[in-house]
Amino acid sequence: RQAIFLLPISREFQTDRAALTGIYSAYMVALGVMSPIAGTIFDRLGARLCYSVGLAVFGGACLLASQVSALWQLYLLTGLGGAIGASMIGMLPASSLVSRWFQKKLSTAMGVISASMGVGLLVYSPIVQSLVAQRGWRGTYQVLGLMLLAVLALIQFLPWRRIAAGAPEIAAARKQQAADGQAW
Repeated sequence: RQAIFLLPISREFQTDRAALTGIYSAYMVALGVMSPIAGTIFDRLGARLCYSVGLAVFGGACLLASQVSALWQLYLLTGLGGAIGASMIGMLPASSLVSRWFQKKLSTAMGVISASMGVGLLVYSPIVQSLVAQRGWRGTYQVLGLMLLAVLALIQFLPWRRIAAGAPEIAAARKQQAADGQAW
């Protein structure tokens, strides 16, 4: 995602690529630090809150990134804010939800959600590149932020209790194992 924005941002801020690729490094470090925290939030507060906070932070970070006046602000918003949002809507909560719905074909289901990330990037990258060409990097961040906030609004209507509960037979098996004192 960051590579698409690299040249236009480096031109505007008259900086080299190394300074901008540091944003991606900050993002990756923050993603690694944030992932266990996102897992704890998911376990304690549920899928709906985890996805809602993640989309709100990610969308807000994109909207604010479109208004930055200094490079450090991009580090903070797209590096840190993007990582917080991505960790809360990424593989960790998705794999946790999928494990509640699939038992026998869990590996296949995990493979599908993992592959969906690659397919998403294949679709996302040319669209974002086109937006950058048409609207500039600031306009593109605005569009991305608004899209993420629109998804936030839409997911509020999902049946989160049902989604979080998982397949009835898997939920029953987990309850039985918990009652028997076994780890799932």
